[in-house]
Amino acid sequence: MNRVIAYLKTLQHYRQQVGWPETVGLLGAVLSVKTGNAASPQARKQLERWVFFQKLACNEKMTAVQFSLDECRVTYAARPAAERPVTLTLRIPSSVSSDSLVFEQIFLRGEYQHVLDWFASVKPAGAVARILDVGANIGCAALFFHTQFPAAEMFCLEPEPGNQARLTANLALNPGAKIKTHSAAIWTASGRLRCVHDFREGQEWAARFVELNDADQADSVAAVDIWQLAKLADFSQVDLLKMDVEGAEAVLLHDGEFKRFLTEKVSMVAMEIHPEFISFPESVAILESLGYQTRIVDEFVCGVNRNR
Repeated sequence: MNRVIAYLKTLQHYRQQVGWPETVGLLGAVLSVKTGNAASPQARKQLERWVFFQKLACNEKMTAVQFSLDECRVTYAARPAAERPVTLTLRIPSSVSSDSLVFEQIFLRGEYQHVLDWFASVKPAGAVARILDVGANIGCAALFFHTQFPAAEMFCLEPEPGNQARLTANLALNPGAKIKTHSAAIWTASGRLRCVHDFREGQEWAARFVELNDADQADSVAAVDIWQLAKLADFSQVDLLKMDVEGAEAVLLHDGEFKRFLTEKVSMVAMEIHPEFISFPESVAILESLGYQTRIVDEFVCGVNRNR
């Protein structure tokens, strides 16, 4: 009975956000699926939005400030009565954009919290004042890090145009965060790379960048190497390097200058590994050869530089 009451309360809140016509459409989609009928594309979108809304409603740290047919503005507070909650606007549902999937990964499943917990167990007194977020997407990771390290300076690199626009908008919603951003891809040298959507489900979070194979500059983006990135950020040292670069880590981890940067400038690294391009064991071996203590945490290879 309590679950039914909670469900009805959540449905009522959803109705207040999206209105009666959409709610009636949702109930029709639910009944259609329950009776074994195939959901139409519109019904699938309605069901995806409803599932995501329920996930927000079940998490005491989340508040759906605005919820419409194509966007959701969410406030996240790391702790009750937190002084620095963060606000993000997401494109929804996930069949339209990967925003909600990234949000779930970071804020609902807590993957970066697991990373930070491991760092704290190895380096409990480690100060985090400068963070490089490479492959920042729409800013979820950067804003999550802000809830944990409110005084830290952060610099985000994001090449995909739609993500970059959403990243800029989300940072504008959180003016207290000391976060700057630049539109480019990370690579082994400066130049231009071509954007391809041939990886996994092909959404924005899986956009990857490869070297141009001809003179065609269409769908290309600027690229910077890691030393140039540190110069753009004005960071002489990096306390935490977070990377989610959709396979480019395979190229970077074999680049001499990138490895020198890891050795000389970085204290901690959290790198999402895409096994289609490089294996977890190989990634771990490379970091350990550079003097890092490592641990695989969820989808990440994490390392603490033992020489710093």
